[in-house]
Amino acid sequence: MPKKKKIYSDGVQIDNAHTSLADLGGLLKVTSVVPTFVKSDAEARDYLATKYQADADWLKVSKNIIDSKIPKKFNNRVRNFHHAIDKYSFPFDNPNEKGKQLFVLTAHFERVMLEYDSLADEFNQWVRDFAENFDQYVADAQQSLGGRFDVDLYPSVEDFADRPLTQEELDNSTAYYKKWKIFEGKDGQTWKQGLFHLRADWSQAPYIEEELDDSVFDERFRKNDHYSSWKKPSQSQLFAKISETQRRKESDFRQNIAKNSLDVLSSGLDAVIDACINYNPKDKKSAPFRNTLLTNLSETVQVVEDRLESNLLGDSENLTKSIEKAKQVLNGVTVQNLREDDSKRKEVADKLSDAKDEITDDEIANFQDLVG
Repeated sequence: MPKKKKIYSDGVQIDNAHTSLADLGGLLKVTSVVPTFVKSDAEARDYLATKYQADADWLKVSKNIIDSKIPKKFNNRVRNFHHAIDKYSFPFDNPNEKGKQLFVLTAHFERVMLEYDSLADEFNQWVRDFAENFDQYVADAQQSLGGRFDVDLYPSVEDFADRPLTQEELDNSTAYYKKWKIFEGKDGQTWKQGLFHLRADWSQAPYIEEELDDSVFDERFRKNDHYSSWKKPSQSQLFAKISETQRRKESDFRQNIAKNSLDVLSSGLDAVIDACINYNPKDKKSAPFRNTLLTNLSETVQVVEDRLESNLLGDSENLTKSIEKAKQVLNGVTVQNLREDDSKRKEVADKLSDAKDEITDDEIANFQDLVG
């Protein structure tokens, strides 16, 4: 076996550069496109500018050419999908950026795909239904828009859904000349993106080989010859830069998901604790005990436990204790029990508070344990 070399980048020594996220799950990116069917109306804008003696360039006038409830229906369904998988995924690049790459544990793959398949079935069926009834939607719009109706603004139903390019279109580079958006389908063919578009792309999480072959290094490389933007880097310097960047990215990800795990478990416990303390059988509306409260906490506990057992997080004795205590409390308890029994509510609130104390008494230490 070739001898493993140490590599340097800007004075940073990297011994065993690697990441194991690729062994734990994958990255999911869901792309959804829904046309707004909102068009600008220059004639109406100019009319208003003239009537009110305004500068037309400062005015923006638009109109819905299709009932606005149609695109809203699609967007709401996509939003509900992301809400449904929120517990089972975590933004890989930035926890504040939604809709980009999401890390999904292997243990949660089937659950996430079940939600996506349901979304895709409904989304595609709605596109077909919309295309089939498009003439009626246009007729309704004509009646509502009156003199502002313009038939030339409406797309062809043939452009609604994704479709594979024909051989003639491929041979003539039609997509290039007509500036179509294209993508590679699951069948390996080139597809034209429709006005309505939904796609799930899975990719591997970053992975760096633990054993580095000597062939990647420039024989002339010296450890003090650091990478710089004005000097052509050697292969080893580039590899060091990439390696360190990926390690830093993984470190940031693990810190973000560790913080998220502590936060969501603490918030889930708080929700049930507060409901048990504040519930008043004589005034249920002021502090309701919702049917989904225990189910939501159980799912949160299970997700955090899956993260621990998968080695995505470091070992944390306190978090493990918190999970076990919460599971013991939830076992056999029902929402109806808690609504009807004052003493049971107090018992559950006290025991869940004890479970929460395991992760909040020394939050810094618990966080450090999780990030390793």
